Amino acid sequence: MVNKQYCVTAFVLSLLILFVAGCSTAKFNQVETLKAPADEALIFFYRTGNVGGAIKYHVHDSEGKPVGYLGKSGDSFTITVPPGTHQFWSRAASTNDVVLNVEAGKVYYVKGTVNMGFVVGRPVLEQVSKSAVPQ
Repeated sequence: MVNKQYCVTAFVLSLLILFVAGCSTAKFNQVETLKAPADEALIFFYRTGNVGGAIKYHVHDSEGKPVGYLGKSGDSFTITVPPGTHQFWSRAASTNDVVLNVEAGKVYYVKGTVNMGFVVGRPVLEQVSKSAVPQ
């Protein structure tokens, strides 16, 4: 018969290994080379973190059109938009949005993560500074 203390120790060590392996941070080296066109703004969307890794989501514009996909940590995409106010949203169990007021010739950064809800993860989009993007 297997010792109960051995089983508990093996379980805790397994969880610790999974936690440490899941703490790797994606790097986005391309951030340094991003340039917006003179007459439009460039928005860089990216996803970090492994919490809610099974939750994959599309990012939509205010008209409901998908503009990109954030499936796992390390995913990223860019879009260009005309100057002005733009809303982007994502949805899994709940909807989350971010509103950006953008200027032509500038680059903006939106971080996508997942917060765990009671049953299902919730996507979160938030505007961040360039220095907040892992490089």
